[in-house]
Amino acid sequence: MPVKRRYRWLCLVIVLLATVLRFTQLGHESLWTDEGYTAILLRRHSIVELINGGALDRANPPLFYVVTKLVTSLLGMGEFQLRLVSALSGIGTVVVTGYLAWKMTRRVGIGMYSAIWTATSWYLVSYSQEARSYSLLIVLTVLFVACLYERRNRFMTGLIGILAIYTHYSFIAVLLACSVWLLVIHWRQWKTLFAAALPILITVVGFMYWFGISVYPTLISSNTNRLWQPNITWSSFSLFINKLLFIPTTATVVMTVATLTILGGLVVGSVWLHQRSEATVRSNLYLLWLIIIAPFVCFIAQGIWLDRYMLLVLPFIYILICWLIWPWPWLRGLLCLAVLISSIGWYGGYFSSLQKEDWKGATAAVARIDDGTGKIYISKSYNQYAWRYYYQGATNAKFPTAPTAEDVEKNMTNAPWVVIVYHESTDINNILIHSAERVFGKGTVQHLSNIDIYTYH
Repeated sequence: MPVKRRYRWLCLVIVLLATVLRFTQLGHESLWTDEGYTAILLRRHSIVELINGGALDRANPPLFYVVTKLVTSLLGMGEFQLRLVSALSGIGTVVVTGYLAWKMTRRVGIGMYSAIWTATSWYLVSYSQEARSYSLLIVLTVLFVACLYERRNRFMTGLIGILAIYTHYSFIAVLLACSVWLLVIHWRQWKTLFAAALPILITVVGFMYWFGISVYPTLISSNTNRLWQPNITWSSFSLFINKLLFIPTTATVVMTVATLTILGGLVVGSVWLHQRSEATVRSNLYLLWLIIIAPFVCFIAQGIWLDRYMLLVLPFIYILICWLIWPWPWLRGLLCLAVLISSIGWYGGYFSSLQKEDWKGATAAVARIDDGTGKIYISKSYNQYAWRYYYQGATNAKFPTAPTAEDVEKNMTNAPWVVIVYHESTDINNILIHSAERVFGKGTVQHLSNIDIYTYH
């Protein structure tokens, strides 16, 4: 199917749009808590330590850190440089998603629609502006599925799979989905099945190195604390579905109705398409649904939910929706109009309140009064990474995990001043603030983006 010249120009416009959205104010926002962890990890460890497990991150494999370390070694350490890999990965996701949609549906128009949705997705744009591994994971996931579907060089496809699983463990769910799909379509042809599944086998074998030096020791360790992972709720699931489809609301009733409508529409539309399509189209439909469902099933089975762990399914959801609405031009137009209106609302709020956590501003404010004689407390121990990345003052901050009023008051006594920096406090019953008020009396509060600074003299 030759690509028409008008589609080439449209491809260029979509890529430019994706680039503008992902690079707008890329280095403007202060690093937030998780990004601070990335920055400190890269500052403290070499590439060799990242690869051999010497710089262990229990939640993530090392590939993103290695690539970002190379970038920061060449371009310097800053917000823009730390987020550059994610931004470029986000642009790549747009291109690969459009290509996969075109090949799976045999329609260039569906590829264009899918690429536009991916380019303008508020969720994908926001995670393309974070110094974390999720954007890189998404582009590698879509690229792996595209190569597996196209039956490209199997060793190259396996290498892409290795890169993806070394980016984030969520890719395991995609491997499971692809394995089930291959079993469904080749279950009577074992030789063909083995050849088709070779990239998956290569990925699994390639992962054995990291499993041996990192994953397995962590699993059997008796003193490993459970990572923070919120429990799944209907509200969190509904909010995720609404955000990925640009529905700008947080009202529970509206989210519930919209979520049920969306899910019902996808199921009914898929059944309709399945009944009216040839075997190849049905096979492609199975692949999309398996990839979409697998991560949800894996995490729901564990009773946990994090939006960023589910992001890798977004391009496949957009492909499925564009495929289902394609036969009806009026529905395509109506949906595009709704997406345009609601995305304007999302982006208006997104770029006007881009700052998640203003640790750069917080550290600067505290440094102005830090003469080395007082004490600084941070209410959440995990915030130490963003704090230490930025702070240039004379006083070392304390990060108490389970403070008692007696110990805190004892430490504050005789200090000429105390600063308490609050963000998502783990300070039960505000022990830090109550202790400071008993020692100093009422203090002053400075409100920054998602951070409050309490100062006592």
